[in-house]
Amino acid sequence: MVLLPVLVIGGSGFLGTHVCRVLAEKGHAVLCYDVRSPELSLLQPTSGSGSVRFIKGDILDPEALADCVRELKVAGVIHTAAAGNEAAARKEPHPAITLNVQGTLNVLEAARKAQVSRFVYISTAGVYGLRKDQSPIKEDEAIRWRGTIYHPSHYMGEILVEMYREVYGMSCVSLRPLSIYGPACSSDRVGHMRGKSLFLGAWIGKAMKGDPVEIKAADTLTDLTYIKDIADAVSLAYSKRDQKHAVYNISSGQLVSYRQIAAAIQRSIPQAEFEFFPGAQDNPLRPTRGPLDITRAGQGLGFAPQYDLARGLKEFVEWCKETTQNQI
Repeated sequence: MVLLPVLVIGGSGFLGTHVCRVLAEKGHAVLCYDVRSPELSLLQPTSGSGSVRFIKGDILDPEALADCVRELKVAGVIHTAAAGNEAAARKEPHPAITLNVQGTLNVLEAARKAQVSRFVYISTAGVYGLRKDQSPIKEDEAIRWRGTIYHPSHYMGEILVEMYREVYGMSCVSLRPLSIYGPACSSDRVGHMRGKSLFLGAWIGKAMKGDPVEIKAADTLTDLTYIKDIADAVSLAYSKRDQKHAVYNISSGQLVSYRQIAAAIQRSIPQAEFEFFPGAQDNPLRPTRGPLDITRAGQGLGFAPQYDLARGLKEFVEWCKETTQNQI
């Protein structure tokens, strides 16, 4: 039996496409809502009764969005759409804040009017900001997003979600993922490696070509999370209703160094050459902090990461290898 439709806002994006596919594999009729179409054939489940259908739409057009949610009798909404990143938001703050704040309000209001049964909002762990130590960060700790634009715009979205949860009694939850990497549901592997895979795509691309990879601040620690783990967490958050918590951290829960990441890449690309420069980065766009504490997600959502660094990078490198060297 096909379940009632779930609308994935931003369903053509990196995370959105993976969420669409996971939900379809679990039998949902998925509506991918975005301004551009994904490669739908890559999102369809290999078995089961679920499916993914594309609907072209812009969340900054509230009337069209509300009509879509109402007319298609959407059962729930997963909101993954967001402005690109901090660098893009600093360059053009108005469109970034408009999309992340006004756009989120439009999605919430469309969901409220249609009385959808579940709303999942994808925020970012960037709202925690810079930390002086590397102790695990819990959801109830202070928000320290000062000095950025992208992260507070996401936190404003969280506030709106909490407002609709408290004022209107909507079944809402916000997730805070961190440092997502992995393959894309797209045939454009080169484009993904260059623009949607953190710094990993550049490292892997050089290693595949046989070029030396310079790693500055090689002692930097980061909490990487594989895309399939994030998509699984989103699916769990959608299915787990009546949660007492409004916010959940989603990550690997483990810190790894740039040196460890390089070693994991080298296991899949033995000829890779790395040159390390000691130290830890001091970059306001990628602030230093400890790992996320994911205890709450484990207890409340049943979330447990399935991909450690070795498994995740092995799978990602194999996906990247399907590009040709002259394309990278």
